[in-house]
Amino acid sequence: LRTWFLPDVLVVITDWVALIMSVTEGEDSQMASFVLVLSRLCRTLKILRIIRLARFLDKLSALCLSDTIRGVIHALQLLFAILLMSHVVSCLWYALGSTMFFSDTG
Repeated sequence: LRTWFLPDVLVVITDWVALIMSVTEGEDSQMASFVLVLSRLCRTLKILRIIRLARFLDKLSALCLSDTIRGVIHALQLLFAILLMSHVVSCLWYALGSTMFFSDTG
């Protein structure tokens, strides 16, 4: 319970509070926006934790794996990143094309 339990619980609680506030649609719009900002801040902390884990795994692979295997893993990571970026760009193009109200192709 001493590691990342408290930030994880804080993210879950803020998400639930924001959900409840959006359902009730009360006059506490400032409080709801504050809860959403707090939730985003906590998620940013989780992203920092993932970055720290990636650094740890990089150090661990440097100690345990050969240079050839690390090179293959790095090449696969680059391939996956290129694949992910092309997927995101194609989704954006699809969204742009499907939301346009006019078309020159008929």
